[in-house]
Amino acid sequence: MADQLERDGPGAAWCLSFDEHAFLERKPEGQRLAYAVQLKFFQSHGFFAEPTTTGLDAMAADFAEQLGLPVDPARERVVDLPAIGRTARRQRAEILAHLGVRRFAAEDRVALSAWLAATLPESGDSVAQATDKAFLWLRDRGVHMGSRREVARLVGTERRKAINAMLEQVVDALPPATITKLDASLADTEGETGFAGLKAEPGRIALTSLLNVSNRLAFLRSLDLPHEHLAVIGAPWLASIRRRVSRENGWEMRRHPRLRRLGLYALYLHARESELVDGLADLLIDTVHKIAVKAERTVAAAIAAEVETIGAKEVLLARLASAALADPDAPVRTVIFPVAGQTKLEAIVREHEAKGTWTAQVFATMRASFARHYRPMVPALLGVLRFRAEAAADQPLLTALAQLRRLDGTTARMLKTTDAAPDGVPVEGVIPAKWRTQVIDETGRINRIDYELCVLLSLRERLRCRAFWIEGADRFRDPDQDLPQDFADRRSAYYADLGLSEDAKAFTADIRTEMERQLQALDRGVPRNSALQIRWSGRHRIGLSPLDPQPEATGLTALKGEIERRWPMTGLMDVLTECALDTGFLDVFQTSGERVLLSREALQRRLLLCLYGLGANTGLRRVSAAVDDASYKELLHVRRRFIEAPSLREA
Repeated sequence: MADQLERDGPGAAWCLSFDEHAFLERKPEGQRLAYAVQLKFFQSHGFFAEPTTTGLDAMAADFAEQLGLPVDPARERVVDLPAIGRTARRQRAEILAHLGVRRFAAEDRVALSAWLAATLPESGDSVAQATDKAFLWLRDRGVHMGSRREVARLVGTERRKAINAMLEQVVDALPPATITKLDASLADTEGETGFAGLKAEPGRIALTSLLNVSNRLAFLRSLDLPHEHLAVIGAPWLASIRRRVSRENGWEMRRHPRLRRLGLYALYLHARESELVDGLADLLIDTVHKIAVKAERTVAAAIAAEVETIGAKEVLLARLASAALADPDAPVRTVIFPVAGQTKLEAIVREHEAKGTWTAQVFATMRASFARHYRPMVPALLGVLRFRAEAAADQPLLTALAQLRRLDGTTARMLKTTDAAPDGVPVEGVIPAKWRTQVIDETGRINRIDYELCVLLSLRERLRCRAFWIEGADRFRDPDQDLPQDFADRRSAYYADLGLSEDAKAFTADIRTEMERQLQALDRGVPRNSALQIRWSGRHRIGLSPLDPQPEATGLTALKGEIERRWPMTGLMDVLTECALDTGFLDVFQTSGERVLLSREALQRRLLLCLYGLGANTGLRRVSAAVDDASYKELLHVRRRFIEAPSLREA
C-alpha cells in the first residue's frame, strides 16, 4: 500500500476543480478536509486512505487553502480521517457516487484475473506492486473494490499461477543430464559445486580463490542450461527468484516440490553464472595487480638495503681522490682498498647497476613469483572465460590468448614470434616495449612463462578500460549493450545532450587541459598548506593534520537541548520505533517469498529488532536474548527473508 505520499507540489492532481468545489461545499465544514483528502487520494491511487496513512497533512494543508478553511497550528495533524465505521462508509459511498464509480462485481473479478494473467508474466511485479496497479486498473474502469486484502489475494493467486507456468516451461527445457546434476548439487550442499558453494562469494585475492571460482564456473557451463530459453524471462522475475533462492539453504531448497525446486535452481544458476564471470574477472585484475605491486616493493626494498650499506658516498669519493693523487703510480690494492674496502666498492657497483635495471629486476621478480605460484591460473582462466574485442589494435592480444589456449596441455617451453614463423605468437600489442629485450632472445624465441605473464598484464589493462569484454558477463559485458538502441542513428544528438565533442582529439584535449589546471592548482597549494607534510622516507610519505572541528550550528545545539529536555534517557530502540511509526519506512521491506504468514504487528516488531541489532552492531543473538517475544531463529528468518541492501537504501 502506498502509505507515504510524495509531494511534488500543488499540481493538477492536487487542485480541486469547480465541480469538486461544489461537491465539497455541500458537506459540513468540519468534514470538508476529510472529504477532499479521500476524494483526491482515490483519484490518484484507486483506493481510499486509512487513518494511519502518513503524508496526508501536506495534502490537506493545500486543500484547506483552496477551500478557505482555517488550520489550527496547535493540532498535531491537519486532518483526522474517521476510523472504519458508519461515518467513513458514508463518506466513501458519497465520493464514489460523485465520481460515478460502481461496486466490484463478479464479471469484474474475471476481467481482473485475465488482465493480471496477461501482465504479470512480463512485469514480474511483487504482490504489493501488482496490487497497486490492480487498483489503478479498476479505477480507470470506474470500479471500486473495497477490500485491499481481497485484491492482494487475487493478485497472489495469479502471481503463483504465472510462476508455476514459468517454472514448468523451464523444467521442460532442461536436459535429463542437467536435472541429474542439479539434484546432485542440492544433495551435496557443502561441496565446491554444491548449493552452498555455488552461492558463496569469490573470496579474497588469492590463487585458491581464483581456481575455486573457475571450477564453479566450469561446473555451471557443464550443466548445459538452456540460456536461450531462460533469457526471455524478464529481469524482475530473475531478480526476485535470485533473491529468494539466495536466502534459502540446502534443506529449504530440497523441501520444495520437484517442479519448483528444479525451476528455481535452474533460474538462479542462470543468473549466477554472469555474477561468477564478473567475480572471476575481478580476481584476475586484482591478482595480476598484486603480482606487479609486490614485485616493485620487493625490488625497492632490496635496492634500499644496498644503498644503506654504502654510507656517505661524497666523503668516500673525496678520500679516494686524495689517496689516488697522493700516490698515482701505486697499485690499487695498496692505495684504494685501505680507504674503501672491497665489500664497499662492490656495493657501489651493484647500486650503479641497479639504477639502470629497475625494470629488469621488477620483471624478473614478477616472473619468479608467477612461475613459482600463480601460473596455474592461466589454463583455469582460459578454460572458462571467452574474451572479445572489436578494435583492430586489440586483435594481437586475442590471437595470443587463442595461442595459449591451443598450447594448454603441451610441454612447449619456447615460442616463436610471428616474424620467425607464420604460426608464431604476436609481439606488438602483447609484450610492452620496455620488456622485449628481456623476453625475446637473440634467435627471436620467447620463453613461454614470460609470454604468459606479459599476456596477463596486457589483458588486465584492456579489461580495466573495457577495451576487452567477456561473454556471459554482466559488469564486463560488451560496452555496446550499454548504448541506446538508436545510438548509431542519433549519435550526434546524444553527444550534444551530454555536452561532449565527437572529435576524439578534442575530447582528450579538454580532459588534458582540465587535468593540467587541477595539477597546477595542487602544485601551488601544497607548499602553502601548513596542515600537509611531505616526507621523503618512511612508510607514510604524506601526512595530513586533522582538521579543526567546525562549530555546531545554533539551531542544532538548541534542537539537541530540547530533545534532551523533553525525552531524557530515551533508548535507541524507542527512537527507531517512533521513526517507523511516523514515516512508515518498514513497508519497504518486502518478503523474498510469495506470502507472509506473520501478522503485521509481529513482522514489524521483528524487523525493528533486526534493524536495531544490525545497526547497533549488537547482533541478532544478543537482541533475541534480551526480549521474550522473538527467538534468534525467528529474527534470523526475518533477516534473511526481508532485509537486503536495496531495501535498506530505500528505507
